[in-house]
Amino acid sequence: MLLLNVAIVVLAILNISALRESAQLPPEYRTPYMLMQYQSETVAEARMLTSFDGQDIHSPMHLDYLLTMYRHGSSIPVTDVYQGEVTERRITLVPATTSFSIGSSLSVGTIFLLFALYVLFRHRDRSYAPVLHLLAACTAIMILFDWGALAPLPLVANFLLRLLFDLSIWILPTLFFHFSFIYPTDRPRLRRRWLVPWYAVSLIGMGLSIYYTVTLYVGGTPILDTDYLPVHGIINDVFLIAGLLCTVAHFEYAALKITDAVLRKNVYWVLLGIMFGPLVYVFMILAPRILQGSEFVSDALMQYTLILAPLMFWKVLRRERQPE
Repeated sequence: MLLLNVAIVVLAILNISALRESAQLPPEYRTPYMLMQYQSETVAEARMLTSFDGQDIHSPMHLDYLLTMYRHGSSIPVTDVYQGEVTERRITLVPATTSFSIGSSLSVGTIFLLFALYVLFRHRDRSYAPVLHLLAACTAIMILFDWGALAPLPLVANFLLRLLFDLSIWILPTLFFHFSFIYPTDRPRLRRRWLVPWYAVSLIGMGLSIYYTVTLYVGGTPILDTDYLPVHGIINDVFLIAGLLCTVAHFEYAALKITDAVLRKNVYWVLLGIMFGPLVYVFMILAPRILQGSEFVSDALMQYTLILAPLMFWKVLRRERQPE
């Protein structure tokens, strides 16, 4: 497991250059955050792209994928629709990240990685340690390995970054749910049979991730000739939302069954970390992205809410080592 943490650090450092070079569309093509109906008269209508560098745009996810092929500053021919008028023009891609957003990702991801190491070295004797370590490490991967420009990095690095990111997002919901069965005390094995379908879905998703990543990055298959975008842009996000909701529900149920006051308090601290950390991120970022194609708020800002999870978990683990 220590090797996994070392690999995360090395790849995260490599990904910094990719994030610095990442590109996005100019402001006139982007919808402001929290765009509500009552604002429609005061906010200019965003231009809608129909083609990008000669390729038809099929979805926002497709466009996001195409943008990873370019650095900011690139001049790209596009076709857009604005107020019913179709126009062919050239646009210059602008930076998709800032020093603040990259710093936010590095800070939050590092906190999760440090927590994973803390669990590995200080609580390795606990039955929940392997699951909690992987849970923290996979979360760090999802934060640190965010999509950047492909050009600055060699093919092998891009392949590993994308593969580990996709594998992590498939196993993370199951790890959350699994953790609710083994903390603060291990549940009867009969009840843990509910984990079987979750691990089955995770394994299927991870298998698809390996297949699609090899197909795209090694085989050079066009992404529209695969089901990568719907599988990894919608289905895995829905799976993550379901995993977090089931985790919260199961922890709530477990708390009602625990008679020990200290253990019950520990469960509520864990719930606090999940509900005001990852769960808030899900409903402000992932759910809106699925339903309307854009987030409610800035991803960089919302990442800081995730810190509540390792902080609350760390507080609980310290209480175990130093009983009241």
